[in-house]
Order: sequence, then structure tokens, then C-alpha cells
Amino acid sequence: MNLFTELKRRNVFRVGIAYIVAAWLLVQIVDLSLDIVGAEDWVLRLVALLLALGFVPAVIFAWAFELTPEGIKREKDIIRDTSITHVTAKKLDFVTIGLLLAVVVVVAVDRMLPSESEKGSEAFSHDSSPVIPAQAGIHEGETPPENVKAPPPAKSIAVLPFVNMSDDASNEYFSDGISEEILNALAKVKDLKVAGRTSSFAFKGENQDLRVIGEALGVSHILEGSVRKAGNRVRITAQLIQVDDGFHLWSENYDRELDDVFAIQDEISAAILSELKAHLIGDEQVTVARTDSQAYDLYLLATQRIYERNEASLQMAADLLNQAIAIDAKYAPVHAQLGIATLLLSTENYGSIPPAEAHATAKKHLDQALALDSQQAEAMAGLGLHAMNALLDYPLAMQWLEQARAINPNLTNANLWLATALGLQGELQRDLEILQQTFARDPLHPPTFNNLAQTLALSGKFDQARESLEGLKRYLPSNAGLIGSQGKVEAIAGNFAASDRLLTEAIEREPLNNVDRLWFSGSALASRQFERVADIGTDNFKAVALDHLNRTEEALLIGEKWIGQGNTPVFHIGILNRRGRFEEAVEFIESRWPDLDSLDRAFPNRNGVGAELMVNLAQSYSQVGNEQKFNDVMQRARTSLEQQVKQDANNWILQDSRAVFAMLEGDREQALQLLEQLADMGGLPRTNFTGEFSVYAPLRGDPRFEAILQRLQEHLDSERAELGLATTAI
Repeated sequence: MNLFTELKRRNVFRVGIAYIVAAWLLVQIVDLSLDIVGAEDWVLRLVALLLALGFVPAVIFAWAFELTPEGIKREKDIIRDTSITHVTAKKLDFVTIGLLLAVVVVVAVDRMLPSESEKGSEAFSHDSSPVIPAQAGIHEGETPPENVKAPPPAKSIAVLPFVNMSDDASNEYFSDGISEEILNALAKVKDLKVAGRTSSFAFKGENQDLRVIGEALGVSHILEGSVRKAGNRVRITAQLIQVDDGFHLWSENYDRELDDVFAIQDEISAAILSELKAHLIGDEQVTVARTDSQAYDLYLLATQRIYERNEASLQMAADLLNQAIAIDAKYAPVHAQLGIATLLLSTENYGSIPPAEAHATAKKHLDQALALDSQQAEAMAGLGLHAMNALLDYPLAMQWLEQARAINPNLTNANLWLATALGLQGELQRDLEILQQTFARDPLHPPTFNNLAQTLALSGKFDQARESLEGLKRYLPSNAGLIGSQGKVEAIAGNFAASDRLLTEAIEREPLNNVDRLWFSGSALASRQFERVADIGTDNFKAVALDHLNRTEEALLIGEKWIGQGNTPVFHIGILNRRGRFEEAVEFIESRWPDLDSLDRAFPNRNGVGAELMVNLAQSYSQVGNEQKFNDVMQRARTSLEQQVKQDANNWILQDSRAVFAMLEGDREQALQLLEQLADMGGLPRTNFTGEFSVYAPLRGDPRFEAILQRLQEHLDSERAELGLATTAI
């Protein structure tokens, strides 16, 4: 008798198959049980390992022993004619069939339960690779424990963009909008941390492990789902997942008429708050505003366009919002968004509408939004932006923005605009605090991480600025905004070659980003690339470059155009001073601003980059002999510079202004000390440093000044060499 026949007779094969099926079934049952009790993953791996190790003893046992009516006996002790292995074989077959039926039941139960791998109908991978989290929760003065990241708050959630399951791919704006409306409703709940819209939507369409998303956004729960829109019917599926173990706290399907979409949003929000034990954070209820379904459709499409922040998309949004108002003029959110879109379409921001026209139209819609809903946070945020842009009333702007944040602490625009207003008023530490809080909620929002990195850099905290951006590379590997932000940090650090390369790459990726182009222009000007700046720079820096190329009249025409668009006259005054045309500089200022208060209010210059406008104007008044105006401007410059220093600003741009101020005050020793600090920081002053009418002319021949000049020249040569450029005099 051969071995195969004997293995078959002794039921070794049947025992092996039954063991494998039973072991697989046991692993699945243990897996489901561990999810419920929240046990660690190693428990399941240990069970699987023990079962695998048990396979060999099981088949050896089947070979060596036999089950008889008298019990288990060794095979060698049983007479072959009395063996009942054929009876045992049938029993094993029934056992195996029973186990297989149990397997079918377990699989069916598992399929009916929403799994961690589902996102609508889209699969998520269970990648457990190490995570590089965004450096979101560390405030100034705090040192996080090495290699330890604090767990996210228990009352925290991210709302991922719902998957568009409609037959029409263009309906994606609708599924995105539904997700955002639920996010906004939850964001109004006090003490509930809600990840920002931009950061949550950054994972759209990605097969990413929910644990990675949760750690990146610093949340302990994730809401995901899908939307299928067909005619006037909508089906919304939503599920709330616990990030650390993938446990599904709640899931629901909704099939309704499109007019009931608001009720669905309310139900989803209420269910989430219930599962998150909302009574611990107050017995709060959230509701969304109602409107006509067609108007709501237009509103959702418009809001998605506003996020794109370019003129074409903003104009499309404004057109859609006007259509929505024609259908339902009493829907407050549409007026709020139209007000914001109109402000962003002014020449001060992304569009071509004259500022006065944009301000008036925006104000009308923002006021109407608040008249319809006194708690409309977006409208309050818009009025804050209006107060900054139109009224130059920063205290009023901050008042509106604080009110918006009180209603919706997670409103990214309100947080960002408040930080900007605080920075312009010289409240740099409060500015930084709000940016850090906003970054913790919305770390992948480009304006937020950009402004945070800039503010850290202007405070001389370059390592923190770089780290805040470095942690985002995993999630935004080729993002132009992130690359541009890195370039700005390097410009403030005095690394102009590195800044040039980064900002050039950012502009190539996003040619219409004028903010990156402005920073590129400043960095390239510092490294004395006058021809390049004159060719592709923004108008303010282009004018300076043209003047250095001895095309002064052309430069002044471009400067006047720049100022006519509501921009600062600092560079225009600098050009006139460099050419010794001081009376013309004074006349230019006094013909356009009735007094120094209005000029100071329009361009406060307290955000950490010095007071170049005021010190330039002080030089003009000094040279024309107007002592009263000179003293007035110097006092304004002193107040601004001292406040910036007190608020921990510390960068070469600030030191440049302080050194000019010291020279105008007659304090040569202080000026030399500040210039030495500027050189230590890697700065290359943009002012008229060595020209005939330079404020530093009295220092010529001073050994310390000449040594500083040599250091600056060596730094300039080094940066230009790194860019492949020939040396040039500073």
C-alpha cells in the first residue's frame, strides 16, 4: 500500500482540510471580536501564529491515532478489519461542510457591516507604514517629547469629501458641497475640533489608510460617504469611523427627494454628535439653512469655484450666485458668499473690478446676509475683510472677525484674515498664535501654512518654519504653494539662490500666482538680477530694477500705475530719493494723501518687515528741511520699529529699516551695529546702500562700515555664483 492511499485511509487529508477551514473561521471570529473590544493588532497575529503552528501536530495526530467507539487509540493497536476510519471520514465531511456554512455566514455578516476599506464604493488600503505628521500642535515655548506625538482630542473629526456616485461626473461639485455643508454645521459646535475643509479635501480620490489621514489631520474620527444624484432624487451614504481601530460607530443610508437634502444634513450632523457624546460638550443642535433645490445646486457649484482663487473661477462663482439670488433672494449663505467673491474679484486681490465698485457691491450683499441671518459667520468674516480693504479700519475688521470665530471657530477664512489684521497692527505674537491654531485644524490649507512659515521666519525661527513645511511634503509632494512657501522662508533667511530656485519652480507650476511672483521679484532684486526682474517681476520691484538700469522715468511711470491700484508708494519714494529728487517725493505723497495719519492707516507697516515707507519718507523730509514733518514721520517709524522688536520680529529686512532710522537719527554706532547684525543674518539691503544720496554716505571710509560692505559683497558674490551669475558690485 502506497503512502498516498494510507494517508487517505487514515483521514489525514480530511483532518487537514477541516483544520484549515476551522482555523480560518476562528481567525475571522477573533478579528471581529477584537474590533469590538478595541484590542491591539498583535493579539490577532498571535492567534493566527498559534493556529498555524498547530497544523502540523493535527495531521501527525490524524496519522498516528484513530477515533474508535472505545475512544482514541493508537493506529498500530487497531486491527485493520475493525477500523472505522470510513465512518469517521463521513463525519469529518459533515464537520467540514458545517464549517464552510459557518464561513459563508461570517463573510455575509462582515460584508453587511461597513468596513474600514470602504469609502462609498471606493477601497482604502490598510497601509500601516510610518507616518510623518504635520507639526500642527506645538506652540512657541513648548518642546514636544522626542518621538512622541500626543493623541488627537477625543472630540475631533474630519469630514472627507463624499464620493460622487452619480452617473454624471460633473455632479462632483454637489457631493463636495454636501460634505462641506456637514463640515460647516459640525464646526459650529463648541469644543469640537473639526479639521479644515482644505486639509480634509486634500485626500480626495486617494487610496489612503484612514489612520494616516487621522494622524495627518490630528483627529480621532472620520466621516466619509457617497452621494448619488439622479434627477430630483438623491441617495447619501454616510459612516462615522474611529480612526485608531477602524471601528464603525455609525452608518446610515438616505434616499430622498432633492428638496429634503437639508433634512439629511441635519440628521447626519445630529447622529454624529450623538455618537461623539455631544452632551459632554453641551447639548447642542445644528441646523442648516433651507432654500430652493435649484438655488442650492447653484450655491454649491459656486462655493467650490471660490476655493480655486483665480479670476475666472471667482467670476463664474459670482454669476452662479447671482442666478441663485434670482431664485431665492432670502437665502443668507448665497449673499455672504457673493459678498466675499466680489471682494476677491477686486484689483486688490485676484480680479479686475475697481476697488470702490467691488467694496460697495460686496458690502450690500454682506449686510443683506446678516439681515437674513444674524448668526451668518461667513458674512461676518466678509465684513472683516471689507473693513480691512475698503475702510482700512483694522480694529473694526478684528471685531467682525472675532465675532465670526465665536460662532464658527473652525472658519479658516476668518482665522486667516484676523491673523493678517493683527500682523498689520503689529500684534505679531497674537498673529502667530492664531496661525498655529488654524494650522492645527487645517494644516494643508496653503495660505495658512504659508503665512505661518513666513511669520515664524520673520521672527528668526527658521528651523521651526522649515519643519512646519517639511512635514507637509508627504501629502503635498509637488504643490506649488508649498514650494513657494519654502522659497519665501529662504529669502527671509538670506539664502537668495535657494529662494530663487524654489520660487522659480513655484511660478512655473502656477504662473498666475502673483504673490509668489512678488516674492521672487524681491529675492531676485536682492541678488541684483536687475534685467530679470525688469522682464518678469511685479510692477513694484520692476520699477526699482529699471531705475538701477538707468531707466528712471520708465520706472516712475510703472510705479505710479502700481500705486494707482491701491498699493504702497514705498518703492516710488525710494527711487526718487536714490536720484536725489526729494522735493518731488514729498510733493508726490502730499498730493495723494491729505495727511500722515491717512498714509499710516493705509500702509501700517508693523508686520515684522520694518518701516521702509516711513524711513524713506523721513529722508525726504530731512533733505527738504521740513523739520516738523521729519519729526512726525520719525516718531511713527520709531513706534512701529520698537513694537516689532518687542513682538519678537528678528530678520534682516527689519534690521535694514532700523539701520536707516539710526542714521537719520544721527546714531552712527547703532547703525553700524544693526548693519553688522544684518550681515550676520545673510541680508542684502534693498535700499540705496552706496549711491550718492544714500543715508550711509557719512560712513564711507569708516573701517567698520568698509568691513561690513566687504562681507555683504562676498555674500552677494556667493549667492550669484550659486546661480551661475557673474559678480557685480553691491
